[in-house]
Amino acid sequence: MGKLDGKVAIVTGAARGLGRAYAKRLAGLGAKVAVADLDLKSYREFDAEAKDMTAESTVAEIEASGGAALGIECDVCDHRAVEAMVARVVEQWSRVDVLVANAGGGRGRPVDTKASTIDPTLLDLVVSMNLFGTVYSCNAVAPVMKRLRYLAQDLGPYGITANCIAPGVIATGRIMATVLPGSSDSNRDRSEQVALRRLGTVEDCAKVIEFLTTDLSDYVTGAVIPIDGGLRRG
Repeated sequence: MGKLDGKVAIVTGAARGLGRAYAKRLAGLGAKVAVADLDLKSYREFDAEAKDMTAESTVAEIEASGGAALGIECDVCDHRAVEAMVARVVEQWSRVDVLVANAGGGRGRPVDTKASTIDPTLLDLVVSMNLFGTVYSCNAVAPVMKRLRYLAQDLGPYGITANCIAPGVIATGRIMATVLPGSSDSNRDRSEQVALRRLGTVEDCAKVIEFLTTDLSDYVTGAVIPIDGGLRRG
């Protein structure tokens, strides 16, 4: 028996990288997983991500391992599309127990995204994905979406927990191909800034998602959990 047998999870941005790892981890725990992404084969954008795939999509990987998955192409920046995605999941499986609002992250190279020089179109995209996309996703599965701690207070009486994770430098295909080479200190070994002296992996983050979605974290809510190996900031 898996810890999430009979549960239904939605993971946004699950076609590659962190989201893919989260979706596969939850499926391995027994959950039925809705894999939502703007492009269900977005891994093709980065060679490292494409080489890591064992099937044509995250959905196919989960199904090949004996799990249940549903792929839905969805733009989290469009609240109607998010609502339709959640409605489809409910129609398919009659419930939603877990939401991992993973879609988002940065775009472009760090040197191109300084506040004084960033292109307004890029800024709009990143804010829309990370802020509005998260709010829309939460709105679609819960009556009210406020800031994390207030969401936890709102939903806590119903036994629903709400937490955030804060990944550090995680060695995904996108980070290794665009973020690290384009940073101002690209010639430095980034692991030197990490107490554990290594970059994070998607599995490091997926393990925390497992903790937060199972009974191991029944009394944890309203928390922001850093997953950065002791990253020295500033």
